[in-house]
Amino acid sequence: MTNIKVVLREQGGRFAPMILAVLFLLGTILVGALMILPAVNDYDDLSAQQSTIEKAVELASLPASDMSAALESRLVTSNARLREVSGVFLSSEQVDEILNRLFAYAEESGVEIVDLQSQTPTAEAEADIYEVNTYQLRVIGPVDYLVNFTTRIQEAAAPSVVISNFSIAQEPDTTYQTLTIVLQLFASAHSNGEVLASLPVRATPTRIPATFTPTATPTPTATVTPTMPPLITPTLPPSATPTSDSTSTPTPINAAGEGIYNEDNPAIILAGGEWERITSSKAYEGSYYYSADENAEIQFVFAGTSVAIQYVAFRNFGIFAVYLDDVLLGETDAYAPESMFEQIVSVEDLPDGVHLLKIRNTSRRNAASQGNVIAIDAIRVPANIAPTATPAP
Repeated sequence: MTNIKVVLREQGGRFAPMILAVLFLLGTILVGALMILPAVNDYDDLSAQQSTIEKAVELASLPASDMSAALESRLVTSNARLREVSGVFLSSEQVDEILNRLFAYAEESGVEIVDLQSQTPTAEAEADIYEVNTYQLRVIGPVDYLVNFTTRIQEAAAPSVVISNFSIAQEPDTTYQTLTIVLQLFASAHSNGEVLASLPVRATPTRIPATFTPTATPTPTATVTPTMPPLITPTLPPSATPTSDSTSTPTPINAAGEGIYNEDNPAIILAGGEWERITSSKAYEGSYYYSADENAEIQFVFAGTSVAIQYVAFRNFGIFAVYLDDVLLGETDAYAPESMFEQIVSVEDLPDGVHLLKIRNTSRRNAASQGNVIAIDAIRVPANIAPTATPAP
């Protein structure tokens, strides 16, 4: 230690200039970071503001005719930019149209769409500019049929249609595969509807004979209950009235009154099965519930003399049964070649009071349908109209 001190004492003078130079450099950097850089940033900000003000003053100092021309030029530029942006997005009607086309492509390819679920968007959407509609799609069939199906989706060439998470897995105990994809549809209220009109022309894949039956569901026979007429007028004998019990007897406290009840209203109870909520611009308040579960059931307690079920019909929808106070009134076939909203089944001429409505999936379908899905959009309770009093003679 004594030797080190002696060396430092003797040689310290040689390192002093270097130490001072390093300290000076560090001090310069510190002063620049604390004083000069903020001043430079402030100068840039003030310069930008000054430039904006000068342009505004310059525009204001122009004659009225020149100012009008300048504003008109800016308006033309803005409108051109708006048309360019709006041509990228889908309209809400085109979102429904694409979903319809998917089922048509599946039918043409000989495969079956067994599940279509609306999901929470994974992308952040600008609510005032556009929205993201996200769906998970499951399709079943032989692998070459599934490839044929995907090649038909020409809408994927549009910038507002994104297909991701593409996967094919073997179905257990079968020779078929399951295709799973995530479909994102970017829609905007500003859309001009031209995005699908500019798709590139693609060669149509060879149609595969529709001999493939992807599910084990037996083909319905001619004994399937026909479509229930739009109006059900129950004429129940006294013996058909269900017995009262604590599980099914409705109470006035929980009864829904006059109004239209959307599928997510607490008055509509999902009493059985698995239900999925899907968004659609054509549905009442923009969404509806659907289920392919054989145990799917909805219950609704209401007060009045009539009630109406608003449902959706489609190419893979089946038959649902309608019960009132635990008595079967009839069945409705919800199949349609194309999507049909605001379909109504009415039950009228009921005794004035509290009633329990039940809607159940029968797990049956007619021969033309591709599935046994049921979809409930809303339930309507019309106002009770008191009969006009007949004046005494």
